[in-house]
Amino acid sequence: MSCGKKKHICILLLAAIVPMMLFSCQRRDLYRLEEKLVYLELDIDTTVLHGKAEMPEIMVAAFYSAATGDLVSYEFVDPRGGWLHNVSPGKYEMLVYNFNTSPTIVKDENNFKTALAYTEVGETNHSISGKGRIGPVINMPDHLYVSRKNVDLMYNSVSDTLLYHCGEESKKDSIMSIYHHCVSIMDTYHFKAMVRKGLSYISRAEVYITGHSSSNLFGPDLRSDKNAVIHFPVHRNESGNCLDADFVTFGAIPGEVNRVYLEITSSGRNDGPNTYIVDVTDQFVRNKENGYNIVIDPGIEIEPGEGGGGLDPGIDDWEEVEKDLL
Repeated sequence: MSCGKKKHICILLLAAIVPMMLFSCQRRDLYRLEEKLVYLELDIDTTVLHGKAEMPEIMVAAFYSAATGDLVSYEFVDPRGGWLHNVSPGKYEMLVYNFNTSPTIVKDENNFKTALAYTEVGETNHSISGKGRIGPVINMPDHLYVSRKNVDLMYNSVSDTLLYHCGEESKKDSIMSIYHHCVSIMDTYHFKAMVRKGLSYISRAEVYITGHSSSNLFGPDLRSDKNAVIHFPVHRNESGNCLDADFVTFGAIPGEVNRVYLEITSSGRNDGPNTYIVDVTDQFVRNKENGYNIVIDPGIEIEPGEGGGGLDPGIDDWEEVEKDLL
């Protein structure tokens, strides 16, 4: 073969190889773990009404197609934030929320609109000592911290990185970052019943509240209109001479009647436990400044009685006065 022909073949080979090399550079694999593509900056607000909740241990960063709402990718990240690798250029509905929030359960998270937060149902037709059926009783949920954002990720061939098209400059090596401020989707309430006498005779106390939502579609943030009953224990507060508890719900359903029942089990000197029920609905106080409060004040008196335990005066004689907590 002549030198001229060899040179011609080499030129043809180079002409075929160079475009392939250029094309392959433009199509670099964006899923390689060593490439730090997008930095997620998280700010989780654990300040809730009546106190401060615990910081979650791990978060989920999920990317959903802006066109279909279907899940494209997700990653687990530290609650302080971190690098995201399993995401490619595109337009997304981004959803960030905490993972493993027992007793709050998350399911159907394969689509932005169907991701559901709920708790297990206890007794489906609970009856409180002749008060009638009050509906399904669900376990009290824990806080679910959520943030939502529309994002447009673009590939920059010059810096070989993904850029977040929203004008948010990152402090991380000039790579664009995504900032999320996560807040709880739950409502926080406070229950307090002053006990003027006989607090030590109370062995158990629980509260049932009707007319609350049973779940939340936390992608679009839609609370269910299915009526459920929130059930939670209250505790003896010896120093405050009261029964009290902070509790969490998916929120009251607008237009629904919220009945509030206090169930107390007391023990006497010579008798077994006695359970009493009182409807304290009139004490359901909504205070925008201090949160939601249920307060019984000046309180109740409990006597051991002769030969048995009991409430004295009787439940019908309890004096109930509405008073906001400070």
